[in-house]
Amino acid sequence: MSFTPTPIPGLASGYFGDYLAIAARGGNVYPVWTDNRTGTALAYTSPYHTSTMTPPVNLSATLNDETGQVQLSWEHPLGPTFDHFNIYRDLELIGTTIWPTYIDNLPEYGFTVIT
Repeated sequence: MSFTPTPIPGLASGYFGDYLAIAARGGNVYPVWTDNRTGTALAYTSPYHTSTMTPPVNLSATLNDETGQVQLSWEHPLGPTFDHFNIYRDLELIGTTIWPTYIDNLPEYGFTVIT
């Protein structure tokens, strides 16, 4: 629910308040803030559960020197909440896969043979 903050009577002019707290424990996060959605400034919280998915492990990359093709592979338990893996290069999403492997070509790949 959205709300429009207004100053809290008796406090500094134009002051509504700050967040009160944020705490986390056991995969749960508990933010607490003040808002006036009911016409009175009250404290609210909206707990949420973070992802419990385990990260991939044993990542390996195999490069084909002639073509610049790279095969990535890793291990992951692929539990019931698993949907897909996102593959990033330089913080940019370049692909997705449902398998623990991904093949791509390196950008601007080339090499020089020195004799």
